[in-house]
Amino acid sequence: MANGAENYCLVDPDNSSTKGLESLGPESFVSFKGNYYDSVTKETSFSGFFHSVYPAQAELVAAHVAEAFAALGCSLASLSPGLRLTDIRHSPKHKKVVGQLFKILEDAHLITKTSGDFYRTERSLPKTSVRALHTTIVEKFPEHASEHKLLHATGERLANCLTERGDPTAILFGNATARTLMIEVYTNAPMFKTGTMVLARYLVKVFQQFDIDREIQVLELGAGTGGTTSYLIEMLAGCGQKFRYTFTDLSPSLVSAAKKKFTRYGFMNYTTLDIEQAPPPQHTGRYDITISTMCIHATRSLTNSTSNIRKMLRPDGILYLVELTRNLFWFDLIFGLLEGWWLFEDGHWAEGESEESQLLRVIVASPSKASHFIFDKPDSPTDTLVSEETVLFKQEGETHLLADMYYPEKLDKPHMIRPVALMTHGGGHVMLSRKDVRPKQTQTLLEAGFLPVSIDYRLCPEIALLDGPMHDVCSALKWARHTLPSLPFKRTDNCTNGEQVVAVGWSTGAHLAMTLTWTALAAGLAPPNAILAFYCPADYEDPF
Repeated sequence: MANGAENYCLVDPDNSSTKGLESLGPESFVSFKGNYYDSVTKETSFSGFFHSVYPAQAELVAAHVAEAFAALGCSLASLSPGLRLTDIRHSPKHKKVVGQLFKILEDAHLITKTSGDFYRTERSLPKTSVRALHTTIVEKFPEHASEHKLLHATGERLANCLTERGDPTAILFGNATARTLMIEVYTNAPMFKTGTMVLARYLVKVFQQFDIDREIQVLELGAGTGGTTSYLIEMLAGCGQKFRYTFTDLSPSLVSAAKKKFTRYGFMNYTTLDIEQAPPPQHTGRYDITISTMCIHATRSLTNSTSNIRKMLRPDGILYLVELTRNLFWFDLIFGLLEGWWLFEDGHWAEGESEESQLLRVIVASPSKASHFIFDKPDSPTDTLVSEETVLFKQEGETHLLADMYYPEKLDKPHMIRPVALMTHGGGHVMLSRKDVRPKQTQTLLEAGFLPVSIDYRLCPEIALLDGPMHDVCSALKWARHTLPSLPFKRTDNCTNGEQVVAVGWSTGAHLAMTLTWTALAAGLAPPNAILAFYCPADYEDPF
């Protein structure tokens, strides 16, 4: 995912002209590569969050948790280093969030885990009270005030919520003041505002290029309090395009509130919709654009939810997701107290140069059929060379597996042939993608004369390790040896040698690289000429 967003351009290799929305989306997207996401973070005051705000926020969250633990019979302040923590009283329905609270204390180095039990460390608790920490962070970072006020609302009642003496839903939504604060967070908190602004500007560019004489059909899923909706429809209404915007949510009360909130807009429709259920006939194959902000991650199955979304898209429609791809602990003290936060039963996906761009991302896809996927950087006024190209290396049913090829900044010398460096990302076999490789290490491979190629593979638990990740990586090796060298590259100066392929992997991706030593032989392939494995599991017989 590049610079807070992910996309591939769908192109028919036998036809140089692109068609429909499935090409407008990627064509518009090229303006958002580079450091665009990071430039928006400067407008929204989200830039530098992890350097300046996050340390104080993490301390405040840990202090809230320690205070709640003390109220529930486990006072960290009373425990000497090395003593085991006692269990805390809590409702069974909060078992998952309690497990996360222990992780928060562990991350703060206040406790450590050994053989399944938690023990007190030598790290001292903050000497400042929770209330004083809250006041300080609100005063020091006023642009993040709404988030920290929301954190304080549930944080100071955390012990009561865990034992069901307090109702987190009532705290967050029970009165007009609480609802207004929630709307303020989703609308103007720097992190959420950044995602909304990137999405809105992207959609405006698509709208401006849409030249078919009919209404553009837009669907928003899980629209909630309408924070994203407000900004989007204002931006889209100024494009001069005819469009119909359908606001949906699982909650009838939120849909009813939206009708009142947006009553002056004649292009709005409203309905309840459960994305975890097959869509009603009136929604099937209808929408050009489907949008969802901070919603799909909270469904039981990402696969099921996105499959239902696909059914509602036109064949050339586009899906835009704005989603968290990294957790922040303050979410657990707020949304973690709500049942919907823990509905998922499958693995979650967990780029700009900044850490902020890896926290919240705009993800773009289309169901349009194509035999080739390419995504290039746009030509610049100085005819900048293409530095990245994405191609299809394998298709399993309706699943397209892609590979990113990275090119050097300058043209290769004539007759230069680059060995292929096949890169496999980590993520425990259950998350991340080909975009999650380190730019500096990619650059090192380029400077060493390799052609870096980062690949996707199907993830567990939807498919078994042997049948998915291991099989796909072996297929990528076969493709690199026999197909890649003959592809019509965007960079005509690029030449590769299929007889020289090395495998480079990180964490569980390194494990996959190492499995090629025997899966390749079983498939009748020559194993990689070399394997470079970073911090991967290697001993599968150790009792650990």
